[in-house]
Amino acid sequence: MINSVSEFKQIIGRGTRIYQDQNKYYFTILDFRKSTRLFADPEFDGTPIMIKEEPEEGEVEEVFEPEDTESPFSENDEGPVQIYPPVDSSSQPKYRLREVPVAYLSEQVQYIGPNGKLITESLRDFTKRNILNEYATLQDFLDIWQADERKEAIIAELQTQGIWLEILEAEPDLKDLDPFDIICHLAYGQPPLTRKERAKKVRQNDIFSRYSGDARAVLDALVDKYMNDGVMDLDDTRILLNKPFIEIGTPARIVGLFGGREAYVHVTQELEDLIYK
Repeated sequence: MINSVSEFKQIIGRGTRIYQDQNKYYFTILDFRKSTRLFADPEFDGTPIMIKEEPEEGEVEEVFEPEDTESPFSENDEGPVQIYPPVDSSSQPKYRLREVPVAYLSEQVQYIGPNGKLITESLRDFTKRNILNEYATLQDFLDIWQADERKEAIIAELQTQGIWLEILEAEPDLKDLDPFDIICHLAYGQPPLTRKERAKKVRQNDIFSRYSGDARAVLDALVDKYMNDGVMDLDDTRILLNKPFIEIGTPARIVGLFGGREAYVHVTQELEDLIYK
């Protein structure tokens, strides 16, 4: 239980530190004790939503209260936090707190809006709105995605706009989706395909019939890399320094199977186009 505003500020201050070497640009607060009530400090985070005055006799008098926003978490100093009412967590990620199973009821994003006020909305709504601010229509997004040879660069650019797809990828109904499908699904309402479904469609294409032997094995391995590891930039030859490619041969030998580096890059980009067709 945190009752000191200064201590709370120190904790939040450490969370807000950017650590580029570890790709840390955001932090998450897990609040089981309602400590985030201390955000209600005009010098720290704007106008408070609840004002309390302490009379001389030491009793706290509530002057103004917002609408009822009762927390689903109960405070129990003797043991772990319990969730009430019970929720069906069979389709959600499983968490344990002091060996007691718990499940999250909702996620929210808070940020300071253009008018200086604190805005709270769901993570999905926040993501959708920011994507639409960047790409107004589905065609706008597709044009950029298909024209840019580096898909990872697009995702990195979205991160600078506050769109962290890696967080959404952990959600049960999104965990098997490529960032491409998460964007198309959340922002534009398109039916998504899992990476496994996209890989299956690609393997039915005639690109595989054009090659045999080790060259065919390389194409199969690239599709597996996409399906299992989520690799989007298949033409990056650094992939060839990992298994199973090193078992086929050196990067120089592998690109030679396709007629040289330029031909290899052309084939892998064609593979990417088929994946995202």
